[in-house]
Amino acid sequence: MKEEFDTLAKSIQNLVEEVNSMNYDEEKAEAQYYKYEEKMDELERNNWEELDFSPLQGKMKQLKKELDLYDAEGELDMMYPNRHDEDFDEDEISGQSFFKD
Repeated sequence: MKEEFDTLAKSIQNLVEEVNSMNYDEEKAEAQYYKYEEKMDELERNNWEELDFSPLQGKMKQLKKELDLYDAEGELDMMYPNRHDEDFDEDEISGQSFFKD
């Protein structure tokens, strides 16, 4: 278990260094970011209470900012969790509903 965590930490650090050097392929770096994010979530779900994820979370946050990652669908889901319901009215969240003519 600890080995997986250490391997992930090293991989994330390598990606941080690669991005900081500005010598990276953007698509590849994004793919790696999401792969590492998924792996970190998996490790955290396994209740590894003895491991400190905060340094990794900080590095991932830094990477997300540096890579300028933005998940529009994720943001909408967070803001409107019921937006996929059958009775959801998209007009309620449109700009026009706020600024009626």
